[in-house]
Amino acid sequence: MTVLSRAEIKRHFCFKTTTAMTELYVTHTLSVYAEKNAKCAAMGEIARQYENVLISSRLSLDALKAEIQLKMLELNETYPRTKALMFSEYEHNSRHVSWRCYIPGRQLGFDHTVWTSEVKRVRSIYQFSEQLNIES
Repeated sequence: MTVLSRAEIKRHFCFKTTTAMTELYVTHTLSVYAEKNAKCAAMGEIARQYENVLISSRLSLDALKAEIQLKMLELNETYPRTKALMFSEYEHNSRHVSWRCYIPGRQLGFDHTVWTSEVKRVRSIYQFSEQLNIES
């Protein structure tokens, strides 16, 4: 087995960590809770489609949020005899947002959470290349 020195590694491989120039976001930490009825089950399946998704800009993030809210409204119309699904967003800071879909309870503070998701801004991108590292 050949052990390469640090200089040889730098000469033969290009490792690059760059700060994200554009606003990239990623959805993660999706938690889908026990389904209360068919509407909650359908909303859970919709939420699972957006787990671990890379989002290219703040505009795309807002469009994704609007798409999820539209699907919630469609489910509320499909199942009119059940309580309406609600959507809330909490922005922790400019890099971290929490989304929550829930059914409001009769008593204050006893909502039934259908799913929650965390959306975080990508801090940096790590790239690997076997091309020669040519510096001018």
